[in-house]
Amino acid sequence: MDVRRRMPHPALRGVAKIARGLAEAFSDDMRIRQADEQIPAAATQIEVHDFHGDGVVFDEAGVKVTAFAVDHGDPIKPSVGYRIDYGARSVRISGDTKFNENLIRHAAGTDLLIHEVFAMSEQLAKLPQLKPVAAHHTSPEEAGTVFSRVKPKLAAYSHIVLLGTELRELLSRTQGTYQGPLEAGEDLMRFTIGDRVVATRWQAELRKYPD
Repeated sequence: MDVRRRMPHPALRGVAKIARGLAEAFSDDMRIRQADEQIPAAATQIEVHDFHGDGVVFDEAGVKVTAFAVDHGDPIKPSVGYRIDYGARSVRISGDTKFNENLIRHAAGTDLLIHEVFAMSEQLAKLPQLKPVAAHHTSPEEAGTVFSRVKPKLAAYSHIVLLGTELRELLSRTQGTYQGPLEAGEDLMRFTIGDRVVATRWQAELRKYPD
């Protein structure tokens, strides 16, 4: 084994570093597939486009994606949210974040705001080991304040963390600071964005969306 080849490249950061690591981890698999399935080497390459600061990271066929900084805690940087625009329609995705003014600024006027949330019971909130975790995320009350200020056509929760509490309590706590339309996200939930935003739940037992 060439140990030097396995050592991380000191100049690589961010996505470029991850891409290099994936290439190393799957190097034998790629070699076998190239030999056995005649897959060209070019098809195994990861094209990396790193970015820094707030700005457009994708703009093609009418779809524009803007990345913006959020606050997931001082040790966890960079952390970003995303704004997706297509014509007059728009979606904002918070990513992991605490209550954040930059997110509110970038989310203003959006059709759909998808936001993380972290909720735990009063008893668990007293445990010192959980306080740093909670400090990296947004409480239901804080998320409700974000929604009230942004005023999306629909607010939806994603990355829902519930510790010692239930979904109905999470929604109730949110409604203390926000009385607008709200959905708790589920796997395969579909959003249709028009004059209003409609959330459709996947029917797992039927393996389809409702007609």
